[in-house]
This record gives sequence, structure tokens and C-alpha cells, in this order.
Amino acid sequence: MEIEKQRGISVTSSAMQFDYNGYRINILDTPGHQDFSEDTYRTLVAADSAVMLIDNAKGVEEQTVKLFKVCRLRSIPIFTFINKMDRTGRDPFELMEDIESVLGIRSCPVNWPIGIHGDFKGVYHRDTRLIELYSGGDHGQGQVNVETVSIDDPECPAKIGQTYYDKLVEDIELLDVAGDEFDLDKILAGQLTPMFFGSATNNFGVEPFLNRFLTYTKSPTPRVAEAVGPIDPADEKFTGFIFKIQANMNPAHRDRLAFMRVCSGVFEKGMTVWHSSTNSRIWPSPRPSWPRSTRPWRPPIPATSSACSTPASSAWATRSAPAAPCAIRASRCSRRSSSAASAPRTP
Repeated sequence: MEIEKQRGISVTSSAMQFDYNGYRINILDTPGHQDFSEDTYRTLVAADSAVMLIDNAKGVEEQTVKLFKVCRLRSIPIFTFINKMDRTGRDPFELMEDIESVLGIRSCPVNWPIGIHGDFKGVYHRDTRLIELYSGGDHGQGQVNVETVSIDDPECPAKIGQTYYDKLVEDIELLDVAGDEFDLDKILAGQLTPMFFGSATNNFGVEPFLNRFLTYTKSPTPRVAEAVGPIDPADEKFTGFIFKIQANMNPAHRDRLAFMRVCSGVFEKGMTVWHSSTNSRIWPSPRPSWPRSTRPWRPPIPATSSACSTPASSAWATRSAPAAPCAIRASRCSRRSSSAASAPRTP
């Protein structure tokens, strides 16, 4: 978008999907600037988990506080990733204190950085007692080189440097004595946030974060419809709700785009669904391209087919008629679960 190029910030949410280690992950990237917070609030409605990115040098910012309150109201798990560790930043203990005092949530570091003054070398994983040393990566353009060594290995001080080793041992001893213990139940209830350290630009610490995120986070959670009640994600019947509407992004076109969270079942191209707010059937996907002479007649499609005018919380759609199967999968399958937020996990 032109405004994003001018201001150098994200102003609208974007949806991304990728497969990783047998899981299908849907990420909703939201703008962090306070001028566009409403877009983020709507997007959080569809999230099962939230990843809170914190700048290593800035700590908790004002906009983070507002968004955190929304997450707390919904009691969704919050995972904290301390980013830009390749640059000079604040002491990790100061960042922990900042999170706990400003946001009011306890934190538990899952890994710990080695080098915080622009000399970031890697991270120490507290659960495995292994150290990952990073090199290469070419600023995210290539695969990062990882060397793994145990903190109990006699050669460890020589590999990371005696000064770094002594500092790491001191910090870990302090965490073990004075820090909060890891409690998965508290994490899933939004009462404790696990902390991770890394550099997203250089792909340092990203893979360990993804692996543990998928281990800790929830499977897609049930959603509550006003007239139906809780909807089981494993239900084969298709249901979903619109949580964000994007329109008029291109002045040359009457473009409209609706973001839908699939709550159960499989979305298939060309299917007909029932829209609860209008009490009518709609086609939520574009019509096929028919030659004008052979194009079958259909009644006009309401505007809500691509942009629902009702609030996100009440725009529900359920499948009303069978349709031909398509290769496009939507939410959940026997091996891969799809959550319209941070991540699914196979139960």
C-alpha cells in the first residue's frame, strides 16, 4: 500500500498460511501503530493465541499495553518474543520486569540470550540445557548455521567464550531461584507468558520458538454463536464468521475483501452458505468464469457475499447446500489443524 510506503509502518492486517512439521499455521499479522488499533482489535477476535513481539531496546510500548488488555479479556495464551537481539538492547531482566510491572503478567523465559550488546551469539534452552550458537543467515536470505553444545560439556566455555559462559551460568542460577516456574496450565489460561529471545531478521531463534509454540499452544477452540451455542471445531458441518472487512483499497476498482475464521468443517469453492444476519443464502467465493452465452442464471448476490456490513461478532455463515469437492481445504483435517490465528495443534 502507498500509505505503508510513505509512513514505513503496517496499517492493515494481513493473513498468511504455511505448513510446518505437519501443522498448518495461520498467522494474522496486525499493525502495531496506535492509529490503526481498531483493525488489530477486530483481528484478535479470530485468534486462538497471540504472539507479542517486543523490541529489545524499547521494551513494552504504549500500543502493546492496549492490545494486551484485549488479549487478557479473552484469556488467550500470550507468547512473548524479544526481537532484534542482534542489536544493542536492554538487559533481559529489565525486560522481564517491564513486562510484569507494565502489563501485569508474570513471565517465564524458556530460553536465554547469550550476548546482548550487539554481540548476540545464540540462546540457551532451559528445558534441554542445550546452547544453540548461530552464524550466517545473510539477514534472513539464507538458512542459518546452528551449532549445538550442552552447557555441561567441558568444552562449552571455550566454544562460547569464558566471559559469556560465566555470565550465562550466573543468570540461569538467578532464574532458577527467583524466577517463575514453567506452568503450561497458567500459560494456556493467559496468566503466564513464556519468553523467547532471537532476531527475526537473521532467523536467529525463530525455529526453536516455532517448535515450542506448536507444543504449548491450543488446538482450535470452540466458538460461540448467538443462536446455536458452542461450535465444535471437529464438527464436519461448515461454519465460520467474518471478523474483518477490507474495501476500497484500490481506487481503480470496487474491491471488497472479507476475512473469515473457519470454525468447523471445510470451505469448498462454489459452495452455498446461509448468512445469519441477512437470513439468506449467499455464495462466499467468486463465480466461475462462464462465456456470456452459456452463463447460467442466478439471482443477484447480496453485497454481503464479499463484504458483510454487520459487526464481526454476529456475521455467521453455515453451509446450506452440498457442493462439489475442491482441493482448497479450509480449517481442519485429520492430520493438520487450522486455526485462524496463531497456530493449530493436533490434539
